[in-house]
Amino acid sequence: MLEKLLETAAFSRRFPDKKGVSVLKKIFIIVIAILVFGEGMAYGAEAYKGWADLWNYGAYHATNFESNNFKTGIARIEGRLGFYTPELWKDVALMPYVAYIGVASGDNNYWNNDIAGGVGLRMYPFRAGGAGWVKAIKLYAETLSVSYLKDTNTAAGLPTNDTRLGLDLWYEWNQKQENADNANFDFSKPWGETWTNISYRTTNFTQNNFNNVVMYAQFKNGLYLGGQKGSILFEPYLRTDLNLSGKNDFWLNNFVYGLGMRFQPFRKTDSKINPLLYKLKIFFEVLGISYLSAKPQDGRPNTDIRFGVDFSLGR
Repeated sequence: MLEKLLETAAFSRRFPDKKGVSVLKKIFIIVIAILVFGEGMAYGAEAYKGWADLWNYGAYHATNFESNNFKTGIARIEGRLGFYTPELWKDVALMPYVAYIGVASGDNNYWNNDIAGGVGLRMYPFRAGGAGWVKAIKLYAETLSVSYLKDTNTAAGLPTNDTRLGLDLWYEWNQKQENADNANFDFSKPWGETWTNISYRTTNFTQNNFNNVVMYAQFKNGLYLGGQKGSILFEPYLRTDLNLSGKNDFWLNNFVYGLGMRFQPFRKTDSKINPLLYKLKIFFEVLGISYLSAKPQDGRPNTDIRFGVDFSLGR
């Protein structure tokens, strides 16, 4: 249940009812519309311009740290679509949005098969005066509602609404950026990225009195191999994930570590390309896990092998 922290916001795998199918169709239409018209989205804080923050993931997992019989694919879609209000101060504006999060897999557990949607508000408070990663810090508040699309009997009675207040950070260093001069990019130096989220959650879709803080921090640090300067081919990397919570649940308190290799076929060129494809990554990872609080008692595997694709927009 390592993925529970990430997937507990909602998703899907098999779609047993018309309501679930309808929601998935709407999300599919939104994603296709952004794929086609994504170049019209704004990335600055110009008032009333639209913005998009999308993350899409699909991979085969050998165990997923859940069961030796997991051995299946899992797909995740997550998106926030909104607009900028007039500036509060230089380069800083409020950013209201609608959100969707969904997961689908061949596994039968409800936490790997659900879909959530809601609304939220975010801002980059340090965009004007911050430096480096500080400018990328987002503060946000959002409310989400979830529908379980499989294993619904087990999920019966679980809360279906959650309110979250927190901080989110996506930051890359020494990686080519779209629509930038990339003057500081250096093929001979290491690259890195982090996704960190710290939030207070009222239910976390697990219990009505959850009311606790959870933290997820992922770091990838790697090298560029196999190409000439500016032509990125292969990127071996070290990955570490830290999950922490005020609760004692093992799936919310663990440390994941391992090695990966990825290839970004469209990021190595300066030619114009749809922004949804610019950061498309094909990857392979071998990971291990250590538990930091309660230990699982059901003989869960402590290793996992994953390979798949990952692509994002606006992050």
